[in-house]
This record gives sequence, structure tokens and C-alpha cells, in this order.
Amino acid sequence: MISDEEYIEQLFLEEIVGSIDEAGKADLHFLINKNDENRAIYQDLQKIHGVDVRKFTSSINHEHDIEKVYKKIKQQKKASFKLRSILVPTIAAVLLVFLTLFIFKKEKRNDFATNTPVELKDTLEGVKLVSNSGEEIGLTQTENTVELNGVTLSTNKNGIQSIQSKDIVYNTIVVPATYDYKVRLPDGSLVYLNSMSSLKFPTRFEGSTREIYTEGEAYLEVTKNSKPFIVHSGGVTIKVLGTKFNVNAYKNNEITTSLLEGSVEVSSKTDTVKLTPGFESKYVRNLGFKTNHFHDNNIISWVRGEYYFRNASINELAQVMRRWFDMELVFDYDKFKDFKVTGLLEKSNLPDFLENIQAASDVKLSKEGRKIRFQ
Repeated sequence: MISDEEYIEQLFLEEIVGSIDEAGKADLHFLINKNDENRAIYQDLQKIHGVDVRKFTSSINHEHDIEKVYKKIKQQKKASFKLRSILVPTIAAVLLVFLTLFIFKKEKRNDFATNTPVELKDTLEGVKLVSNSGEEIGLTQTENTVELNGVTLSTNKNGIQSIQSKDIVYNTIVVPATYDYKVRLPDGSLVYLNSMSSLKFPTRFEGSTREIYTEGEAYLEVTKNSKPFIVHSGGVTIKVLGTKFNVNAYKNNEITTSLLEGSVEVSSKTDTVKLTPGFESKYVRNLGFKTNHFHDNNIISWVRGEYYFRNASINELAQVMRRWFDMELVFDYDKFKDFKVTGLLEKSNLPDFLENIQAASDVKLSKEGRKIRFQ
């Protein structure tokens, strides 16, 4: 049977990370008032070497605040390492992480201590422009002007700046793993494409609408225009006039549309929902739409080369590793598949992220070519 002390620790951690339910709150209140010993245990947890953990974590309502916590930790202890990620197998392990943060100074190990970027593929395997006839040209390292089947593109290393063509033809941008890309459409709208995504678009918008097709994930800043802007993604159609929103269709049966500014109308074959800023719709085939509030810092952080994990599954981590770094996670033990991850991954600094997973847990990682092994 679990002891009072262990149960208080578990409930305390659930309380500070915001996952405690009403029953847990009642149990914690009962235990704290049960006797002086339990009350002392709780008070000790509240203040570790003069640092009020709850004060640090009570404001973590979304992923942006994680950064504030890191800065406060550094100011308190002047730690010699910067925690950017936490791998959590159990609630008890979270306590160990907090104790580590506030009591110990750690030197980074050198297992992944190189700050060199992950090796990317060459141009021919990078971002491609594919014409309707199937011809393709690499874009990743191309500068200035590109021509393909009568279409002239002005490009730089970050993306397509302008598109010119006498005829209206559809072309497709394909973005593989490890890359991201930006496209300025003929009407001036911007489309940011995440790794393993694609965009099909016309060389000119004529007629009564502006229509494009996306797969994977895209963030759009749509130029205001009298013509409705329509995005087809998976099983939904998103209709806007001028706005900023993100559409994620990585999952085959789920499409998430998140609105930052303006208004959008998201439709399936059977349902329609209207969104206001700060809300997103999740469409699941055969189940319809569900609307939720979201925090925009997390939704579009990938545009800045950042990904926030909040109590995320190893499966979610594996998907991001595959898309951003073309790397696979492999596990020596099944228990690793139950771990949860909280923290910030910077696309430009994978070594730090892997180092901090090791520093904040009992997991040992080894890099084997394009695989990261959990040992």
C-alpha cells in the first residue's frame, strides 16, 4: 500500500502541473490536515531550499510560460546547464526532476555535446516544385529565378517570393523531412509549410475564389481580398477572406484548424463550424467537429523552429523527430513507450534536447545513424 508521504508527493505534483482532479484535491486536503507530520511533508515540498515551486509553476497555463520558468530557475541557482526538456515516466519522477533543478548543479555530459546541426539531405532530395505534367526541380538551395514549364519563380533560400505565368496552371511544392519552406502566393498571401507537407496552388487566382490544397501542416497569413480564400486539406474545406490560421492534417483521420486572427468557416461534407480567434476545430472523420480553445504560442511555434511538448506521448515525440530530423526512435524496453515528455525542442539544437532528456531522467540515449536508441 502507498504511504501517506508518497501519496502526498504524487498529489502535490499533480497539483502544480494542473492535472489534479476534485477527488485528488479532497484527498490532499484530508492528508494535510490529518496530522502535523503530513503537513510538514507538504510544506517541505512547497519550499525546496527557499524556492517556492508552486509559485514557479502556478502560472504555467501554456507553453510560452515554460520559458519564464527556465529563466527563474537560472536566476535562483545559476545552474551550469539549461533545462529545455523533461522526460517523465511517472509522477514520482517529476519530483526527482524538481529536486534536481533546485538542489543540484549539473555539468552537461558530452554524449550529444556537439552543437552542429543535424545533417540535411542534398538539394535533389530537398524541397521540390512539381508541375502538373510531373516534371520537378529542386528549390532548397536555388537563388533568384527558376523556370519550369512556362512558370517563373523568384526564390531565395527561405522560399518563393513571387510567381509569374501567362497561363493558369497548378504546381505543387513538396517539403520532405528535415525541411520547412515559405511560399508567397500570387495574391500576396503567405504559406509556411512544415516538414513532410505539400502545397498545390495556381500560378494566378482568377474567377470568384482563391483556392489551394495542403497536406501535412501549414500556417497561412491570408491577404484581404474580395474573393474568398479557400483551403482544401484532408476532409475539410476552410473558407476565409483575410486572416491568420494554422491547419494540421498530419493525421489521416483528423484535421485541426486553429485561428489566430480574423474569422474562418470550416466545412466537411456534412457539417460546418465558424471559428473566432483563439479557437480551433478538430475534425475527425465519421465523428464530425469539436471546438476548443488553444494557445497560439504552441500552435505556430514550429514556424520559428520550436516545438513545445506538454505531457506529450513518446509517439508524438517520435513523429516530430521523424518530420524535423528524419530520425527514428527505437526502444530497448517497452516501458519507455509509457513515458511523457514536457519541454521545448529547438530545431537548430537537437543535441541540447537529447542531453537534457538524459540529465532529467534515468534514460540513456545513443545515436546510431538515423536512429536514437532509448536504453
